Amino acid sequence: MADEIKIIPSSGSAQETKADPAPALEKPARYKVLRTIELNGVLYLPDGAPEPKKPRSAGNGLPVKVDAIGFIDLTPGQAAQMTLGQVKLAATQDAAPAAPKAKKK
Repeated sequence: MADEIKIIPSSGSAQETKADPAPALEKPARYKVLRTIELNGVLYLPDGAPEPKKPRSAGNGLPVKVDAIGFIDLTPGQAAQMTLGQVKLAATQDAAPAAPKAKKK
């Protein structure tokens, strides 16, 4: 009796790859802007910094919007990329900027 040999077709790869589960959505946190940041077409300025007359992108030279409130919402991944001291995690009392005070006549 001769032993039968079965040939099983393989997918072509020696190692199976499994898809990584979808990354968990990171919840953004509020950070205080310490140095000017350009992110997603918006120029974020520290509180009290003068606004440029014609703000332009540093990357492509196109006009950008300006946010001079002094706070930015970043995910932990985005905040980790800010390695030059651009942001500081806002304390709870600093998280919401105060409304501008009315001038007395």
